[in-house]
Amino acid sequence: MLSALFRKQNEFGNAYFDEKSMCIRIKNEAGTEIPIEERSAGEKQIISSAFIWAMTKASDLDLPVVIDTPLGRLDSHHRNNLITHFYRKLSKQVVILSTDTEITKEYMELMEQNTAKQLMLDYNEQEKYTVIREGYFEFTKGVS
Repeated sequence: MLSALFRKQNEFGNAYFDEKSMCIRIKNEAGTEIPIEERSAGEKQIISSAFIWAMTKASDLDLPVVIDTPLGRLDSHHRNNLITHFYRKLSKQVVILSTDTEITKEYMELMEQNTAKQLMLDYNEQEKYTVIREGYFEFTKGVS
């Protein structure tokens, strides 16, 4: 799962959860531990996403998953990997809460075939309430 999401291939040899320290451990192919705290914020996000994916599959429970602002720290390669692999295979029900700049028209098109519904929470500043409407920002209104 880490290999499916990570841009840098052949960097990791073994990834596991250390029950004694309650930490994720990753080793390179030579068996040397790779310090996770030295990775970039985007790489840490990919590592944590891979472990969430692994835990959902290992648990054999089909629970819904909610992900908030999933793509903000990631480059385009990692965004594509998350959309292509992670969101489609994580669970039967995945709720993604994103900003208007995270999901582009291209990403929306990649996700459409695996999406049941897109909803937008539109806050009305004058009336002080949120309207829930179908669609995803400008993309569903035909505006590029």
